[in-house]
Amino acid sequence: MAERFYLADNIGTGTIGDPWRPAVADVVGLVWRTLAELRAIDASGGRIAVWCPDISDADHAALAADSRVTVVPFENAQDEALNVRTATIGDVPAAKRTQIATRLDAAGIPTADLTLSDRLLKVLARVVRRSLLRRILGTDDFTEGLDTLVSAIAAGRRATIAGILAARGFDTSVIIGTDTVRQALQKLLAQQIGVLVTRWG
Repeated sequence: MAERFYLADNIGTGTIGDPWRPAVADVVGLVWRTLAELRAIDASGGRIAVWCPDISDADHAALAADSRVTVVPFENAQDEALNVRTATIGDVPAAKRTQIATRLDAAGIPTADLTLSDRLLKVLARVVRRSLLRRILGTDDFTEGLDTLVSAIAAGRRATIAGILAARGFDTSVIIGTDTVRQALQKLLAQQIGVLVTRWG
């Protein structure tokens, strides 16, 4: 049994008989917890970051084979789960670090500013913080690709986003037009303000 993390498709119709849930629920039953919602609130589609605190190797293999589920491989070279509270990013083999970065990028979660000496817990904190930021911005969330320049976002929407962020205590002066969305998010998610407080760091 081990602790594992996944990005899972949000499935269901939102009804009592068919509630929204991560696809892992159909494979492993109740052996999961939501780490972060990576979808719009009360909406179909999107993805959910899932934490399985005690999952069997067989269930992990079943999830890895499910096309609706993406493994976030916090693992060593032997595919053994690492302790996210003590292991660092550098403890993950390079190929798996690339997989983690690519898979989180696809979910709109930048990690390029994190270092090899950072604990894996900091990666999870980044996932949760990005989810919290999405909740703060709502329909005005950054929907552009991470490599889009901030200056390419329509001026009116940039002003709206800046106003929402400033009202919640973010320092938006650190973001400049030549920043990419990735860089802007990294600057925002690194800020130590109350609205980003999470049990994951």
